[in-house]
Amino acid sequence: EAIYQLSQAPWSRREKAADIGTAVHALVDAHVRGAELPHLDDDVREKAHLHYGQFLRFEEAYRPTWHGAEMTVVNPEHGWAGTLDNLCEIGARGMGLIDVKNTNPAGKKKDQPGVWPEHALQVCCYANAAQIIPVRGLWAEPVPMPEVQWGAVLWLAEDRYALVEVDVSAETYRAFRMA
Repeated sequence: EAIYQLSQAPWSRREKAADIGTAVHALVDAHVRGAELPHLDDDVREKAHLHYGQFLRFEEAYRPTWHGAEMTVVNPEHGWAGTLDNLCEIGARGMGLIDVKNTNPAGKKKDQPGVWPEHALQVCCYANAAQIIPVRGLWAEPVPMPEVQWGAVLWLAEDRYALVEVDVSAETYRAFRMA
């Protein structure tokens, strides 16, 4: 039994991090939609709220105008669908997409955000959606996706955040489609 428990340890840590990430997304989604914050399990509540506190710091600093959260986007021509995290405007930048991550910076310098090259592919993909389903969890008629001028990853750690802009150009979208 001890050998089995030790052999499962790496996956247990990864699952715990995924559970915290899911909880952070639920908090951000509820906040953006103006809904009541969800009840979180005891084992993730404290850490999730630390990350969420950094989201609130970001919001105070950048003052985004939210246009939605956790919405399904599709591109029937290219055969994909996904769920974007946040659609918003920040100042004069215009419409943009923000993908929330709380990935570990392991393998990078500890003072750098845990933003990886493949995150740009994900954000760029969503920026090139043809349609968006504006009402989450309901059968709703898709509407045209608004034109997106920029994309970013909002990296949330327990004690800091970073808004890292990513390339949403046609070249990056081609790279996504090739992958």
